[in-house]
Amino acid sequence: MDEEFSILRIRNLQISSLDKMRNKNFLFKLVIPKKFRESIACNTKDDDIIFKSVIINASNPIFIYSGGQNDFFAFINGGPVEMLSRNVRDKLPDDVCSLVLKCIDNVEQNWLTLKELNPNIQIVALGFWNAPLYNKINFLIRTQEFFGRNRHKYDNCFTKMIDLYNKLLFDRTSKYDFVHFVDISFIEKHCAIMDFHPNTKGNEMIADAVMDTINNSILVRPGKVNH
Repeated sequence: MDEEFSILRIRNLQISSLDKMRNKNFLFKLVIPKKFRESIACNTKDDDIIFKSVIINASNPIFIYSGGQNDFFAFINGGPVEMLSRNVRDKLPDDVCSLVLKCIDNVEQNWLTLKELNPNIQIVALGFWNAPLYNKINFLIRTQEFFGRNRHKYDNCFTKMIDLYNKLLFDRTSKYDFVHFVDISFIEKHCAIMDFHPNTKGNEMIADAVMDTINNSILVRPGKVNH
């Protein structure tokens, strides 16, 4: 049941992400035709019920949490690729720090919700990484601004967001003995070509870092009572 739930959950998250990109980028309409959505979609309500059931009924669940940075993209109504549009950049707030803090607040609330579902839960919180593609996009933006008529000043908000997000995430994990921070910024050199995501080696390194945390910080304390 756990494995089936994980597959369904991942499918829903991927479908939701692709749908949002399809509405903003016509290339996604060519790459991922909408007709395939129905063939792999599952009922969100049923998914939530299964999720809660798995967490509540598990004896000592370990939850690998990777989230928060996508909230930031939602707040600014765009991701790294969308930043190539000056219209999107012009709508950026002067200070993204407040948005990053809001993301972290959401993450912390999710941890507490998971704790309410199962007091024995242990959470492994993954940080974020600065993909090389971000730098390529930033170079294109600066080139665009240089040759543009208005020459807007552009601040690479993603690098700023990533550094602040990791710092705040670490600070929040230190508040709770049931949450464990895993720094995965080292996979910056192991990302897929022309993609934001890690390649095979990068994923293996993330898995090793997660397992080290589980083995050294969670499994070694089977009798610890978490608050």
